[in-house]
Amino acid sequence: MKSCEKTTTTISGYENRIVCLTHHQRFNDNGKLLVSAALREIEGHGTRSFMILVPLGTLLEPGLRVTIVPKGVWETVQKSNERRDTGNLKELSLKYTLCHAAGCVAEVEATPELMGDLKDSGGLLIHPATDTYFIPLKGFADALVGQPRNRDLPQQRRRCDEGNWPGCMDR
Repeated sequence: MKSCEKTTTTISGYENRIVCLTHHQRFNDNGKLLVSAALREIEGHGTRSFMILVPLGTLLEPGLRVTIVPKGVWETVQKSNERRDTGNLKELSLKYTLCHAAGCVAEVEATPELMGDLKDSGGLLIHPATDTYFIPLKGFADALVGQPRNRDLPQQRRRCDEGNWPGCMDR
């Protein structure tokens, strides 16, 4: 899903800017946020940020690893519930930048190469310390270029299978 809003901050250089997030959120059966992946774009800034939010209680010291899985391998990785060692997998290391009530955020600059990988790959494996979370990328490219949906969605958290990210499927 892509959502945009005008900032309300008074931080110099960020006043009255439009901030857009193209993101996917995963919730457990009780509606608790498990993991979120987002691309942040700020009007007037030349760089984008790729961000991952993980729950509080995650071990922060080793940082966060993300494995980008090609489309042809994504289904197999989900079914086997494990990472496959192939030469096609790319690894990212993200540094934690902020923790708040919803969880801890790690981020990295979204370079043109990373943007291409996000648009063309099957999914992401998020590795905070010992856990692994699966994030599908189906629908990401369309959501990125599409119109924001923030006015169309109710003000409650939505699960992937309820249309949070067009085309995604919960495991």
